[in-house]
Amino acid sequence: MVARRFGDGSWSKSISELNYDSSELGIKISDDKLIKDVKIVSEKIGHTPSHKEYEKHGNHSSRTISKRFGNNSWEEALQELGYDTENVRKQINQKALKKDLLNVTDKLGHVPTRPEYKEHGIYSPNTALSRLGSGSWGDVVETIKEQRGILQKVSYGELSEDVTYVVNKLESVPTEDEYNLISEYTSQLVANRFGGGSWDKALEQLNHK
Repeated sequence: MVARRFGDGSWSKSISELNYDSSELGIKISDDKLIKDVKIVSEKIGHTPSHKEYEKHGNHSSRTISKRFGNNSWEEALQELGYDTENVRKQINQKALKKDLLNVTDKLGHVPTRPEYKEHGIYSPNTALSRLGSGSWGDVVETIKEQRGILQKVSYGELSEDVTYVVNKLESVPTEDEYNLISEYTSQLVANRFGGGSWDKALEQLNHK
């Protein structure tokens, strides 16, 4: 349960997400350890890592680093640590960015303001502006309103079938991050429709627990 709730199915990631080192259970991860690990990953892959690349190659959680150094933003954390984030921004495709914005929108119940997205989103508002908004947050809002309108038309049956498809594809019950990576919908939409805002309760309702 701890690994599913905090670590995307991984015990080591779950411990790091709680700001504890998996090899030194009960001892909070130091800033130096996190900084060193980002450096090791950066040198290993030859460029500044995206949060997905860090999750693949790093020993801790990108969320822990984002919280510690970037006010929940991976890009801002990297900037704080002195990394050039231009290549990271270019790696983020519009589909992933829109999905994250939609997930935050479903979580809040409205399209986020720029400060709200900075607090709750995976990416930075500047990335959203450069990829979707032509410099205007109003453009971002209109894009997400249009996408959300399309998603709201998805039936309960279609959404249920999609969750089952992801379960079968993974051969296991997906975490929210896993669902968001595979599905064209968002985990928060599923949580809102079937679980009163809770992903775990939605899975129980759909008999996938």
